[in-house]
Amino acid sequence: MSAFKFTPYFVRVKKKYTDNYLDLEKIPTGNGDEKIINILWDMCQGYNKDVYLKDEEQKTMFIEDLTNDNKNHIVSGITKTGEYGIETDFYDTKNRKRIPSARKKEHSEEKPFFFLFHTPRIKNKEIGILILQKFKQFGMKSIFESALKEKIITLNSDLIIEIHPIINNTLLEELEKSDRLVELKLIKRKVPKDVADKNLIENYEDIYEERSFKVRKKRDLKLKPVKDRILSSLKNIHYPYIEIQDEFYDEVKLIVEEGGSKRTISITDLPKFRENMPLNDDELKFDKGFPTKDSLLPLAKKYVEDINKKIDENPLSE
Repeated sequence: MSAFKFTPYFVRVKKKYTDNYLDLEKIPTGNGDEKIINILWDMCQGYNKDVYLKDEEQKTMFIEDLTNDNKNHIVSGITKTGEYGIETDFYDTKNRKRIPSARKKEHSEEKPFFFLFHTPRIKNKEIGILILQKFKQFGMKSIFESALKEKIITLNSDLIIEIHPIINNTLLEELEKSDRLVELKLIKRKVPKDVADKNLIENYEDIYEERSFKVRKKRDLKLKPVKDRILSSLKNIHYPYIEIQDEFYDEVKLIVEEGGSKRTISITDLPKFRENMPLNDDELKFDKGFPTKDSLLPLAKKYVEDINKKIDENPLSE
C-alpha cells in the first residue's frame, strides 16, 4: 500500500454572524470584490518569496512550483513545510554512523506536499475544492489553512473561511445496514482555555463535555426514518458528501443495533470515513523519495473531475 494519498476538502467563505456562504467569485475586500482563487494565488506568490513562520507551533511553510490554470480555475503547487525547535542526532544507515546534533533547534525539516485548489465554474460558486497530498501521518493542512485564514482576515476582518474534510458514503452505508438507533453522543474534547483559566483548571485539555441522547428501551425507533434528520445536522444537504462541522463538536458517535448486537459508529473515525484517494507508486515519478508535481497533477485533476460529477458540476476543459 502506498504511503501517499490525496485528501479533499470543501472550502467556503462567509461573513461573521451569518449562515449564508459567499460567491467565491465575489469576495468583498477593501479594494472591491475579488475571486478567492486570486487571493490564494497572491498568498502563494508571497510565500514563494519568503518563508511563512508559525512561531507558536514552530512550523514553517514555503511554496514553489506554482501553476495557474485560468481556464479550469485551478491553482496548484508544492508546499515545503516542517517543524523546528528540537535538536536531534541523525543516523547514517549507509555508513552505519551516528551524526551527533545533525539537526539543530533552528532547523525545520522540510517535506514537500502537493496541493491543488479548484473553484467550480457554473453551479457551485460558493464552494472551492482543495486537494492536499499526505505522506503517512504527515500533511500540510493546518499550516496551509492558517496562512490562508490570515490572508483573508487582512483583506476583510469580517470574513470567516471554513475548510472541512469531505466524508465519503461509507458512513451512509453503515447507517443503512443498521436496524435501530440506540444513542447519539455529541462530544467536545476540551474546555476553552479562557474558561479553564477563569475556573482555575490547570489541565484543561483533559476535560470534555459529552451530550448524550438515548432512545427509550420500550420504544422501537427504527433508524431509517430518523437517519436524514441526524445527518442533516452533520452534513451539507446540497451535496452527496457529509461534512463534519468540527467547529462545534470534536466527535459524534452513533450507537446502533444490528442483528440484536450494539456497535458504535464514530463519525470522526477519519481513516474509515474520510474521502481519500490512495496513490499508486507505479503511476508516480519520484524525486528524493517524494512524488513529483508533474506526476501528481493529472491524478489530482482526475480526482477533481470525479468530485465535480458528484456535485453536478461542469467537467474541466481539455
